[in-house]
Amino acid sequence: MIDLKEKLRSIFGNVTEVGASYKVHKVATHFRDTTNLYIPNNPIDKLLPGMNLIKDSKKIKQLKKEAISNSEDKEKATAKSAKRAKYVIRCNTFEYYVTFTFAENRYDIGNCMRRMETWLENQKKKDRAGHFEYVIVIEFHKDGAVHFHALFQGYKGKVVQSINPKSGKPLRKKGRPVFDIPAYTLGHVEVYECNADFDDHRRLEYYLNKLGKYLNKEENSLPTNRKRFWTTRGLKRPVKEYDPSWHSESMVPIWETENEWGKTLRFTSEQIDQAKKSRSNSK
Repeated sequence: MIDLKEKLRSIFGNVTEVGASYKVHKVATHFRDTTNLYIPNNPIDKLLPGMNLIKDSKKIKQLKKEAISNSEDKEKATAKSAKRAKYVIRCNTFEYYVTFTFAENRYDIGNCMRRMETWLENQKKKDRAGHFEYVIVIEFHKDGAVHFHALFQGYKGKVVQSINPKSGKPLRKKGRPVFDIPAYTLGHVEVYECNADFDDHRRLEYYLNKLGKYLNKEENSLPTNRKRFWTTRGLKRPVKEYDPSWHSESMVPIWETENEWGKTLRFTSEQIDQAKKSRSNSK
């Protein structure tokens, strides 16, 4: 049997990376209600549809091994993975913001992580909460004790109103009703309903940033073979758009930042819809 690559090569000849790519001048990343527009100082090369680079897998593996031992590359990898998690948060809506603590062995990081993973997997069983989506992040008290913060979507397990042990009345903190998950027996749990008045999405992003700083400390003792945060596969991911036609220099971003590689502008969905309508009407 003739190898497909060889067959294509016999038809088209060898194609260089330049011939198989095109230039991108703007990259729009669409979230739930906002869009980040990245404008690089130098255009980005993107492969044409159907084109793939021929890669040396052995060389790539070796480079990855070298990168792990390089603290600067490790820091970049940590920041990149945390950024992906934050992007997932911005693309989804959640019903609950949850904090989990541990009553026993709360300073044993590996043990706490294993118990948290097991509890989440058990909750997905049919006789309990069924399948649900979540983003969950490890965090540390000042004394080193482990706890987790999470956003839940589609959780069907039992959630009940917490009661103030002193007054016997429904518990509230900072004006918000506090709830409990009876199925969590590993320690204390606090549950809040996500709403427009409290930006719990940003709270979790804050803990991701905090975790990134901790991971980049040489003395951190997190197990290298375990996840520091989880984002389930069923959650929406951001959609990328290259060289969007709706953008014009006259659009005023709600936020912007710039570094040595380029600048990023943020627009609301309403701004983009209006720009598309204006463009359509002008034709």
